[in-house]
Amino acid sequence: PVVALIDENSFWIEGYFKETDLAGIAPNDRATVTLLMHDDVALEGKIKSIGFGIAKKDGTTGNDLLPT
Repeated sequence: PVVALIDENSFWIEGYFKETDLAGIAPNDRATVTLLMHDDVALEGKIKSIGFGIAKKDGTTGNDLLPT
C-alpha cells in the first residue's frame, strides 16, 4: 500500500526504567519519545500508568523485556 491510516489512539509505547530513575516520572506527565530508527521524529504523548517488575540479580529479562 502507498498510504496507511492509523488511529492515533490505537497504539502505545512501553518504556523500561530502573526504579532509581522513576522519581521524576508520574502518570499524566507529558512525554516526548524518539525511536531508534527515526530519531529525528519526536512523538508526543503522556504517561498513562507505571507498573512494576522484579529483576534477577544478573538483570536478565524475557522476550517481552520484563523480568522473568
